[in-house]
Amino acid sequence: MGYTKRHTEYASSSGTDRRKRSTRTNNKPGKYAPGNHEELSFRDLVGQFRMQWQRWRAALRFRIVAWFNATFSRGNLLKVGILVGLAYWCFGDQMGGFTVFSREEVVRPVNLNYDMAEESGTAPVEESEFLKPPTRRFAKPRTETAPISADDIANPEVRAYVKRYYQTAIDEMRRYGIPASISLGQGIIESRAGTSKLAKLNNNHFGIKCFSKKCRKGHCSNHFDDHHKDFFRIFKSPWESWRAHSVMISSGRYASLKKNGIDYRKWAVGLKKKGYATDAHYDQKLIDMIERYKLYRYDK
Repeated sequence: MGYTKRHTEYASSSGTDRRKRSTRTNNKPGKYAPGNHEELSFRDLVGQFRMQWQRWRAALRFRIVAWFNATFSRGNLLKVGILVGLAYWCFGDQMGGFTVFSREEVVRPVNLNYDMAEESGTAPVEESEFLKPPTRRFAKPRTETAPISADDIANPEVRAYVKRYYQTAIDEMRRYGIPASISLGQGIIESRAGTSKLAKLNNNHFGIKCFSKKCRKGHCSNHFDDHHKDFFRIFKSPWESWRAHSVMISSGRYASLKKNGIDYRKWAVGLKKKGYATDAHYDQKLIDMIERYKLYRYDK
């Protein structure tokens, strides 16, 4: 094929005419034409940048709105609500709420008229055993956090505490090897059967102190015991206090007491010797509480 008129004109035109012609063909609205960048003013550059910024912002806003609508749709919100409800129902005891798996809620109450020997091998609690007249053997405790004796607490309060926590004591015994009678007895004399300020405010049933100098806020609180600067641990639930007690007694300086088996007398004497409490009659108070209410039956 020969040259057309258009080819002939293009070949005969100068380089400047070619650049102008290509600039006119490529110079579309909103598109930067590389052939004439030297001819753009500063205002034109600012205008183009502004136009690109507005387009980018509009596209980003569109993407955000689309993601928000997809994420927070009615169906997704319903699913999240169901998952949160199930999590709170299962693990609410970690947040101080109700949960079906809370150890406090699953503690079986003692049926005073039911023979427990068939199911757990423990003898039933007799009503008459909680109605024996107290005989004072020890002086009254000096402070509200000091261990009490069996003479310092009413029988119904002890009975209610045993009904609530005896199964927890048995479970902890099976896992950590601490006699249930020891755990129950310590819980009663240290927390006044769950009625002391330390038990109500801190959920601390065993007088567990805090010796850390860098503990976080809400880890412990000040209560007067042997000294006005004594600090006691704060727990989210009484069951956490029971578990902390089991871990502490089954390890460290108390670990050797496990060789005593279920001999609650040796356990009580050992706890006193190893300094669990500064009360000079701690072991005697503990043994007296166990024997008065026959807590040793839960060790079998």
